[in-house]
Amino acid sequence: RAEARFEIAHEAARALVHDVHDDVAALDGSTATRARVLERAVGYLDRLAADPTAGRGLRVDLAEAYFKVGQVQGGPNAPGLGRSHSAAESFRRGLGVLPPPATPVAADTTGRSAERIRGRLHEKLGGVLAGQGRLALALRHLGDALAAFDRALAHAPADAETQVLRAGGLVNQADYAGHPDFPNDGRPADALAGYRAARAA
Repeated sequence: RAEARFEIAHEAARALVHDVHDDVAALDGSTATRARVLERAVGYLDRLAADPTAGRGLRVDLAEAYFKVGQVQGGPNAPGLGRSHSAAESFRRGLGVLPPPATPVAADTTGRSAERIRGRLHEKLGGVLAGQGRLALALRHLGDALAAFDRALAHAPADAETQVLRAGGLVNQADYAGHPDFPNDGRPADALAGYRAARAA
């Protein structure tokens, strides 16, 4: 019975993240409301994750909630509240709740989902740090993002969603390596090589 109650609470919190939030996101002027919905969901999921019986699936859901909270707070290339430092902290917390990366990744949907959200969190954290002028650390996170996408693809090389994420990660890494319209590390040749790799992906 306790396990059943746990699963009901998990599903309710998950619905806040994936259903209620996404429905509200379609409404004009909803940014502050989205932030409140997600922060409430994160509170529920945090408490559930503290339970010793919490499994990998719940931790993936919690990481996804932190990702969405960070985007609303001030993630790169996202309409948000402009709070980039809060966003960076949410992305870090999302990374912190995930189980350590495994090589090889567990050959199941949860294992691949964990690596996809790990990659997206690293990528967005890298974008925030680049905007703050912390390019060396930003590029390290962007490299970690690509490593996570590669781990996810190792067991499902034809997975279109992960392929798209990896290609986008290559573009982002190239932008901050040497694109003149971005804060960059002054390596245009590396940027060009990254764009070519993304095109071939």
